[in-house]
Amino acid sequence: MILVVLPMAASALCNVTYTAQDGDNLSGVAELHYADPARWSWLAAANPDLSASPDSALAQGAQVFIPCTPPDPSDPTTASRDTPKVNVLTIADFAPFSSRTWPAQGMMTELITAALGAGPAPLRPATAWAEKPADGVSQLADSRGAEMGFPLPRPDCSADEARDACSRLLYSDPVIEVPLVLFMRSGGGLTYRDDSDLAGRHLCRPAGHSMASLDTPNRRWVSEKAVKLTTPDTPETCFQMLVGGRVDAVMLNALTGASTIEAMNLRERVTALDKPLAQHTLHVAVPKVHWRATTLIYRINAGLRALRETGEYDRVVGRHMTLLWDRLN
Repeated sequence: MILVVLPMAASALCNVTYTAQDGDNLSGVAELHYADPARWSWLAAANPDLSASPDSALAQGAQVFIPCTPPDPSDPTTASRDTPKVNVLTIADFAPFSSRTWPAQGMMTELITAALGAGPAPLRPATAWAEKPADGVSQLADSRGAEMGFPLPRPDCSADEARDACSRLLYSDPVIEVPLVLFMRSGGGLTYRDDSDLAGRHLCRPAGHSMASLDTPNRRWVSEKAVKLTTPDTPETCFQMLVGGRVDAVMLNALTGASTIEAMNLRERVTALDKPLAQHTLHVAVPKVHWRATTLIYRINAGLRALRETGEYDRVVGRHMTLLWDRLN
């Protein structure tokens, strides 16, 4: 599925776990997820370990389960906090896919949470955060307490630089497909009809983001140095370099690029070129040394199929695309 930013009807972001931010209370969290602060009582019932008052401050970092329906204590199927946990490593600040501050902690976080709960033996993710994509791959490959991780690109396992990751990780079916695009200074005059237009250009791609699309049988940008490539730690640094005139363009997936531009208030200064460089897919990965690695991948894939069959996949994606659309406009 290729994601396109389109306005769609918003609805509740639920059956997810929200990480409380500084100043949050139950009524505010209910307003964020249900657009109805009166539903704070749903949150109080679903989270008996938290404050039962709508206006009392929540501890920063507190985990708040957001139910889709009013919890019924007599119904064992609603006892979601008793569901077995699986340790999940998620990339921080990779909005809108995963983020501490994005609603439901990101589009892909909500999809994976729903997929893990969709099977006959549901699991509830216990989330840890990796600050950079490269950290996530390293920690997961070393199996440092994490049982699965996302959002991660699946590398080309025939490439020498990818063989180590491929030998240590199993990858799920694609969860999300999104275009890789070029962002340029507004009015900068850069065009992209084919790769020859970029010969000799200075491009920025954050470290830890997949470089697979830059070296293919028909594109040897890195190995043959057809472009000058800079790889700072963060997308924000790339965009600072762009508006400062130190690079010609930034390469990012369309949604992360758009959300970063919005957060940096650069909408009037930066624009995306229409033609994508490539299509990237994001996956869940599991360390091969995990004793149930194959089972976990099977559960993710089966859960994603179930979400697509019921239409829940499209509803989740639609909600997050609406949030992104609203922030960009």
